[in-house]
Amino acid sequence: MTQRFEIPEDEFGVVRVFEVKIDDPIKARTFLTPPENDAGRWPLGDALTARDPKGGDVAPDPRYVDAIGAGALEGIGLAAYLSEGVGVAEADLDGDRARLDQVTHPVAVVLSAAYGGQSVTLEPTAPLVWLGSWSEARAAPVLNAPMAQDDYGPAAPGPALPPVGRSRRWVLSAFLAGAAVFLILFLVRGALR
Repeated sequence: MTQRFEIPEDEFGVVRVFEVKIDDPIKARTFLTPPENDAGRWPLGDALTARDPKGGDVAPDPRYVDAIGAGALEGIGLAAYLSEGVGVAEADLDGDRARLDQVTHPVAVVLSAAYGGQSVTLEPTAPLVWLGSWSEARAAPVLNAPMAQDDYGPAAPGPALPPVGRSRRWVLSAFLAGAAVFLILFLVRGALR
């Protein structure tokens, strides 16, 4: 059965999570990894390609798609990653926590920004299996309201923000490093007793 998601142009803060049903780790890595310099095919991007209202293809922006290998979440669990790394409220995950933490395949975490604020229809294809959609527990978006002008002209724009995907990977890396240090300290302390 094909899942269908209508993504409105003003959508903000929705996190869609898909399990990637590929058992072979080499095939999974090939499927998940976007090509360098935007040259070549990205199988995950192909499986997540949506259609705009005119029927044109809209590929997801890889900066807003976190592709996570099966082993990367061992000891942490998908629910903790969604809460700590992506910002989904713990309470929103409570009913799904056990199911999410039993996922053994790679996952794709797709943020609203992946489709560039366009109105699209997403019908993900195999090997993707939808696990659920949740909202980020973060501040509301800054709207692009007209800037006020004064006697000195328009206000200067602020600095550009880094892509969300990179900062989320940093959070996951920091979380994994912290967990590894904690585990080592725990094992060393147990060995000294």
